[in-house]
Amino acid sequence: MDEKAKLKHLLGHWAEHNEDHAGNYLEWAGKAEAWGNAELAEILRDVASLEKQTAERFKKAMDLID
Repeated sequence: MDEKAKLKHLLGHWAEHNEDHAGNYLEWAGKAEAWGNAELAEILRDVASLEKQTAERFKKAMDLID
């Protein structure tokens, strides 16, 4: 596998990994909210949003390799 192909593969992996993390953060945000900790829930939702944005940037980067 050449370096461009390897990077494209890694970017896809990183994007998927970040999306998985975002899902976990949202799950825990729901739990935090159920505990009555709205501030913690908000922070976790913000972090999930950042993870999703990062995943989208990785996907865009993949498109730029070709």
